[in-house]
Amino acid sequence: MKITLCGSTRFHERFQELNEKLTAMGHVVYTVAFARTPGQRQPTPEEKEILDLVHLRKIAESEAIIVIGMQEDGSFYIGDSTRREILWASINDKQVMTEKGLTYGGKLNDVSEFLLAQGQNFEYLLEGIRNSCKPREPKMVQEGGEA
Repeated sequence: MKITLCGSTRFHERFQELNEKLTAMGHVVYTVAFARTPGQRQPTPEEKEILDLVHLRKIAESEAIIVIGMQEDGSFYIGDSTRREILWASINDKQVMTEKGLTYGGKLNDVSEFLLAQGQNFEYLLEGIRNSCKPREPKMVQEGGEA
């Protein structure tokens, strides 16, 4: 199965653990390109935008996503980027799973149920998607190549 790992990069160790485990089981695993590790250079805003779009492409090519976000206190963290990825997966009829072992079909009502179970507001998610998809003013390139 082709699986994309999704979630906050603050859980970089869990990404690595699941990548190794799932790959050893014979799955094709797509994961994040950058992780929040001490001393590692963080992507610029422009790089982050490209990385986010590439990650959505990975989801589109997958059969399922696994959402990583289990915190030490037992709660589940889902940030804005992860919410967007979950919605993208559901729009593309991908199975949504969590590292807790919960599985949701790719339909929006199933994903809405998942987000509500995690204390997330589905309408807030949709609004965030709408805002992130608004066209931006193009950057004008001046002579000499600088924007």
